[in-house]
Amino acid sequence: MLSVAVLGSSKIELTPTSYHSFLLTNYLADDPEWQQGIDQHWPGRVENRETLLSDSIRANPLSVHLNLIRRTGNDYSVLVSRRSDTNANAPSTYGHTAGGSMDISDLYGSSSETIARVATRELKEELGIDLRPQDLSVVDIFVSSKVLDPVAVAVAIVSERQILTWTTGAELLSATWCKIADVQIEAQLKPWAWHYDTLDDMAATVNFLDRHPM
Repeated sequence: MLSVAVLGSSKIELTPTSYHSFLLTNYLADDPEWQQGIDQHWPGRVENRETLLSDSIRANPLSVHLNLIRRTGNDYSVLVSRRSDTNANAPSTYGHTAGGSMDISDLYGSSSETIARVATRELKEELGIDLRPQDLSVVDIFVSSKVLDPVAVAVAIVSERQILTWTTGAELLSATWCKIADVQIEAQLKPWAWHYDTLDDMAATVNFLDRHPM
């Protein structure tokens, strides 16, 4: 089994032959044995780290989706963002609170902190909300059904009494609290209006909340 450390002792186990394993080569880029194996199959391809990470033999970059969650009565709500009309990825759709892709600079340092660091950075950039990486839980990694990118889902739970203010900019037009159950229904009825990963995002989030009730 391939263990991918995400937050401290939290790990996601993947079989060596699974498609996920190939897609998660982001995490293997520091492994000398893995680099040697690539160089044996494609001599001269691994000139340096940057070449390895940008080469076409590398898998698609790992995307990180963050959902901010709060409990209201007996229901859970998620802060849903609406992407701008000019966004290159799924424009004009509703979906996860914030998100982005890992780049080369994210892969330096400990992989156990990488996903949380990306999630908090994107939340700050897109909505101006400050959270600490230790406030997040990474709850799942799945392969996007539309673009075949690996996606890590992170969840941060905020108190109902905690007052959050946010600002929107070029990437996000608005953000509003919605019941998770309503989001799941709407994403099924009007898939064109929602980010294509919304149902998978919500399923991962609900599974986490079922295991860790507030």
